[in-house]
Amino acid sequence: MKKRLTTLDVIAITGELKERMVGTIIDKVYRIDLKSLVERHKVENIYNPGFERIVMIEFHDDSKLVIELLEPFNLIYIDSRDLIRWILKVYESRDRTLKIGLKYSPPPKTFINPELCTYEDFEKTILSRDESVSRVLARNFGLGMEVALELCYRASLDFKMKASELSSRQIDLLFKELKDIIIRVRNLSLEPTIYLSNGKPITVTPIHFYSIASNEKRVFENFNQAVDEYFHELEVEEYTESIAKTKLQEIYKLRRSIEDVESKIRDFEEKINDLKRKAELLLMNKYHIEEILEEAKKYWIMYRSSSTDSIKDLHSGEVFVEDFDPSSRVLVINIHNVKIPIKLDIKLGQIINEVYSKVKDLERKREKALKSLEELRNRVISLEKSISNDKLRSAEQIRKIMYGVHEWFERFKWFITSNNFPIIAGKDASQNELIVKKYLRAWDYFFHADIPGGAVVIMRLGKDKRPDIIDIKEAAQYAASNSKAWTLGLTSIDVYYVSGEQVSKEAPAGEYLSKGSFMIYGRKNWIRGVVLELGVGLRVDEVRRNHEVYQIYRLISAPPHIISKLSNAYVVLIPGSFSKGEIAKEIREFFEETLSKKVSKYVLIDEIVSMLPGPSKIKFTGVGNPIDWEVIRGVFSI
Repeated sequence: MKKRLTTLDVIAITGELKERMVGTIIDKVYRIDLKSLVERHKVENIYNPGFERIVMIEFHDDSKLVIELLEPFNLIYIDSRDLIRWILKVYESRDRTLKIGLKYSPPPKTFINPELCTYEDFEKTILSRDESVSRVLARNFGLGMEVALELCYRASLDFKMKASELSSRQIDLLFKELKDIIIRVRNLSLEPTIYLSNGKPITVTPIHFYSIASNEKRVFENFNQAVDEYFHELEVEEYTESIAKTKLQEIYKLRRSIEDVESKIRDFEEKINDLKRKAELLLMNKYHIEEILEEAKKYWIMYRSSSTDSIKDLHSGEVFVEDFDPSSRVLVINIHNVKIPIKLDIKLGQIINEVYSKVKDLERKREKALKSLEELRNRVISLEKSISNDKLRSAEQIRKIMYGVHEWFERFKWFITSNNFPIIAGKDASQNELIVKKYLRAWDYFFHADIPGGAVVIMRLGKDKRPDIIDIKEAAQYAASNSKAWTLGLTSIDVYYVSGEQVSKEAPAGEYLSKGSFMIYGRKNWIRGVVLELGVGLRVDEVRRNHEVYQIYRLISAPPHIISKLSNAYVVLIPGSFSKGEIAKEIREFFEETLSKKVSKYVLIDEIVSMLPGPSKIKFTGVGNPIDWEVIRGVFSI
């Protein structure tokens, strides 16, 4: 699976950005320390220098923003004299040093620029290398293995063939294909393509690559869009794998605990069986034991410590004294090779009762251990099922993207308020954690229902724009409806909100915060008695690709009076007694009747279930008039 861009990819991205951005003004920069340097600057040019994985954005005052897409992946702002004024990562190596105040120097050349290379230099380099032709193309001409293999394919060469053994005709053909592919990408004669194998993306290229083996391809209008979608899918896959890794580690620990508990249970059962056997023997031989005890007591009273040998000689029936300790006055009796210690001055009935009391105590401990064992095993089963579901959800996430462009906010629950403030909410504890760590800024608003267990809801704000009370109430209702209050069947609950700077993952000393939990510092703002109601809708957007129109189906949830402006058809739910599965089927049937029978093909029941906060009933249904998708994208760009 491709993890980084080739230089050919960077050329295509740069060319498309140049068409779209030259002449525009940089109006939003979120790095405070970079904002004053770049914001309000006019873009004069965007280019890729020297066939490197570098993008240069040149501004009207001859300053530049340098984006280095090679190790260590850096962002640098330089002034008109090429002096570094701002840098993301200070970098120092044998070849160059990058830090504020120094003149910017590009990375040293480690390959021949294939764009400027003459045929003579190309031929000389190829014939001088005693290694595979694909390796020479990849390393000596900076193309990377993916492009090198494609060139070999187009030139009908075995990529394993030694470069030094190529004929003049083969070198000529290879050179021609190299120049053609670069010119085509430079001229933006593109066919952006994502390649998939068994439903999973394996790479993305700016033009069609014939050398890539895949059973499915997706073609896009522009390469930036294809790259964005490809790496988002990669992120989803890696995120799923990281979740599975954590859960597998937990399963390993649980199985170790299961082994410990099973060992304890076996130990309890051995002791219980041993004690029961002794109690049975004591009861079955009560007469003989009591006879021995009476004789032993007489000897002890008469002779004390000198009676030891006489006591050891006592026996009755199949019971005999194996040993006697005069200091503790404990004799050990042997019944069918089972040794039982008995204190001389304690009655046999009391001893039998004590044995049964120990049995009951051990049986209680065993039952507690068995219950713990069942809980541990159920937890393992639940985690294994969860890992399987995570993989299915990941695959389903990718399947959905196949029908359209997937925006960053669509991985979460989302909507926009009456005054167009973007809202995102976590679907689970992991997403709650991600939202706070990655997307909550100091000036944004954080909402949560006043109950443990619920979605983190964030209202993303522009620094100079504040929401009205209607926007706040809408976000509060979303937080209330996506909380445990719904599953408890409540009709209303209080919701609080704070600014992002009041939210912390750091627990007080000596305390621990579980995944998805946070500390709130300072005063909370309250919205009291928020009614639990939620709209769930389906919107159908059209996108044109390669002169064809495709429909994109998107499920959305939002407060009731907002859902109509976001979806073509919707239902409004309240807490009820119908299971999520039952309600999901009703919702999909309504979408099919109202919109299209194709809904059943593209919208799965499980997808609808994931939008539902708990058992529900439908309050009413409706048909909406959704705002344009580009407007929504614009709202979420802040």
